[in-house]
Amino acid sequence: MSVEADNVSPADTEAIEEAVAVCVSKVEVGEPVERVLHHLARGLKAVPPLAKGPLEGLRPILQDFQERLREQGLADDDIWSLWRLFVRKWERVKEPCRIIGPERLWTAARQTLKDPPGEAVSLAKEFFMDSAGMRRTMAVCIAIQDLMGQYPFFIFARKGAELLGTSHESFAANLRDLKECGILKEVKPGRTRTSPRLQWIGLAGYRKPRRLPRRSSPKKGTGRTPESVPVANGSEDKLLSLLQDPGPGPGIKQLR
Repeated sequence: MSVEADNVSPADTEAIEEAVAVCVSKVEVGEPVERVLHHLARGLKAVPPLAKGPLEGLRPILQDFQERLREQGLADDDIWSLWRLFVRKWERVKEPCRIIGPERLWTAARQTLKDPPGEAVSLAKEFFMDSAGMRRTMAVCIAIQDLMGQYPFFIFARKGAELLGTSHESFAANLRDLKECGILKEVKPGRTRTSPRLQWIGLAGYRKPRRLPRRSSPKKGTGRTPESVPVANGSEDKLLSLLQDPGPGPGIKQLR
């Protein structure tokens, strides 16, 4: 594949070829070409020389993409229609994203579980009571982020659970804990049938998780939640114990 752009490194060429191959495979399994072109545009815009270069430099890539589809009977010979649609997708891309083949992605994740990175090991010991589950969850996140570079990633809870040999509820809870303490950042919330976009921050993002219960609906007639109750210095533990077990308290006889 020839690319008409300046300063394209071997790593850039590899990223381009992988993006095209993954997008061709999406069409092969029935995903609409129009949607796949959006993925391809996002992936190519994540390659700096392409993002900064002239739009015409992308034509050889689209020709290669179209030729691969045509060989399998998934596209016709009208390259101009495909190019015109791609240009519209390219102009609308606001969030570039590396496209990594699923096999390479999960191979890296499985390998890192055999020898978790030191960062995951030390964070688990420091903040999560040396939990094996948290250590393995962080190892998977680090491995995926390394492949994605500066761009966010997503991971389905069921796939993560399969890698770790646990339930998807447990894996999802691990991710929530990492987001709660700032080690993992949610860049974009998930929607129906899509997972949130995440970014590994690590120790630099750590913040102490909240100790009080999360905001709940106010009791009828009070308009106040547990979080809206003022807390004096040094009385947080006492308040937390009252919230968990208020006891009979004064005034119970009058209520009767």
